[in-house]
Amino acid sequence: MCAEIAHLNLGIVVNAMKIEVTPTLEKEILNGQLEDEKLKEIAQNVVQGKAPRIRIDDNGTLWLGKGCVPEVKAIRDIVDGP
Repeated sequence: MCAEIAHLNLGIVVNAMKIEVTPTLEKEILNGQLEDEKLKEIAQNVVQGKAPRIRIDDNGTLWLGKGCVPEVKAIRDIVDGP
């Protein structure tokens, strides 16, 4: 079960009364976007109005349709599959 949870990129908070599973992929994508030079350049273009099809949400995440996935191996492995 731990391997499956790790593969799904979920975090677990255990309490004596309940178990809470929270997704972490969106946060990892945002963190990866902040490190990806190409996506940082695209974000600047969005701010300057030069990329009308891309938007930045309230959290600072770039979106083109379903999202802009950075070139981070661990994230690409999850999104693209094995």
